[in-house]
Amino acid sequence: MINLPLTKPDLFDYSVHKGRMLLIDQIDGYDFEEVELKSSVVISEESEFFHRDKMPVWVSFEYMAQSIALLSSLVHLDKDEEPQIGFIMNVREFKAPRPSYAPGDRVEIRVKQTFKEGGIAVFDGETYVDGECYSRGVVTVIEKSQELLDNWQRDFQE
Repeated sequence: MINLPLTKPDLFDYSVHKGRMLLIDQIDGYDFEEVELKSSVVISEESEFFHRDKMPVWVSFEYMAQSIALLSSLVHLDKDEEPQIGFIMNVREFKAPRPSYAPGDRVEIRVKQTFKEGGIAVFDGETYVDGECYSRGVVTVIEKSQELLDNWQRDFQE
């Protein structure tokens, strides 16, 4: 069991993103049965992608993707498995009622798995500031596996 909230620098132990590229500040909660995670980030002028006194809301899908990666790491470690590298296959139905975040905003990120088959999984993702939804979308990801890499290599050699 991990003590929450889990913050940097301890968060780096669960992420392939290092240094400034780990955009998430902390894990606030997770549920393995529901396959969901809640995380957060506080927007500051030092935040990656901060531009012209604000953070564009389109960065939200990266917050969602990094939260999915953190959840995947936690799930694998809970099963005594090695965490896998994942890739975003697509983001769809992305809606952003608000155009940007302001300095000092605490962005709450929520991701929940809605489908999984093999190494492919689909997640609903949402971001909130003070209870107001700033963005939502559906993120499809794929985890790297040796079987997947072998199949790709075979297909490209034929």
